Amino acid sequence: MHWKESAEAAWEDRQGTAYKALGALLGTLFMVPFLPFARMCEIISAIVGGVYLYGSEVWAPCVPHSGCSSGSRVSKEVLWWLTGMGGARTERCRGWVMVNELDVEAESRALRILRDAEQKGGLLERAARQLHANYRKAGRQAGGTWLGRIQKRVRRVWPSFRFEVEPSIRLLGIPDGKISRGYLLATWQQNWQMRQAKLFRIPPTNSQQDFALYKILQQLCPQKTNGSRQWLTEAVFPSLNKISHEHLQTLVRFIGGKADFARINKHESRWKAFPGLRESDVKEACLFCWKTRRLKFWDSEWHAIVDCPTCRTPRQRFQLALRASPNKVEFKPLKQRNRLTISSDLASLVLKCRSDEQLVCDLARFVVDSLSCRQQAFRKLDVRDIFPTV
Repeated sequence: MHWKESAEAAWEDRQGTAYKALGALLGTLFMVPFLPFARMCEIISAIVGGVYLYGSEVWAPCVPHSGCSSGSRVSKEVLWWLTGMGGARTERCRGWVMVNELDVEAESRALRILRDAEQKGGLLERAARQLHANYRKAGRQAGGTWLGRIQKRVRRVWPSFRFEVEPSIRLLGIPDGKISRGYLLATWQQNWQMRQAKLFRIPPTNSQQDFALYKILQQLCPQKTNGSRQWLTEAVFPSLNKISHEHLQTLVRFIGGKADFARINKHESRWKAFPGLRESDVKEACLFCWKTRRLKFWDSEWHAIVDCPTCRTPRQRFQLALRASPNKVEFKPLKQRNRLTISSDLASLVLKCRSDEQLVCDLARFVVDSLSCRQQAFRKLDVRDIFPTV
């Protein structure tokens, strides 16, 4: 880099290079039939993270975090790819699985430099003292220096963090242990807690995408006597190593409300193929139940996996998988429950499977097969099936 350029230019250069590496990697992985989620995280971290995080000790505090689209583009793309929530806001990708964001890893490396200066001294200690001197002499512009920026980021996680140089370099207000790993975990938990608090502060309606996650968190985060809630500190799916990455992507998109269901999109993608559907009273109904039985059931994720006749075959396979599992998990269709399916049924099923990786794999396979059956059924659907008089 030219001597007149600042650390922002170094970050932009790393981001552009890492984005090219990500594009080349995804183009190669497109032809890979199966990769476990843990191996996919390793590949992304080694190739994309190795390119992006080079020199992050210098430019990490300069990553922009203001505005509605904070963070780097490559960090968002990696998070979208790993969780399957492409195009969603960054906060909606958090909490499903334990994934370290590249921007947070860059900050942890910059923070580790201060810890190394404290423990090892030498030229690194002299550099840290110079950073502190620049911060003290900057006056009103102290927040724009390297130390001012890193302190602002770290204090979001550890509010009492301080960096002192007299009589010796000391890092105060941080927990014991490895500082880099502790910062990654603390940042992930804080972002996840903020996500949960926002969902309970502004509860989503039943036609919004986060409604299923809200119902799951209602059961995972019990309300205390004083009205507050005990936040979930682990991921919705805490331990996933052997599950197929593609199946995990589909499962997260399904529960996250980004699948093709009328409760959200009102069959908007089929308005041109089926004239009159937009104005009809079945635009929110399951078209398959309306076609076969002339019954109006709300087309939702929980109706599809529990009641819809189109997904009967995957449902039977999933029931057989549950019977073979040592964990006793009940999964009863509509005829055995004598009531309509509600969103809490899907939430209860996820809660029963979330702690057992094999059950999560079976649930993900069930969701993948069910969505495949729906796609095949939509291809065979005719306008006369919805409007017989046409």
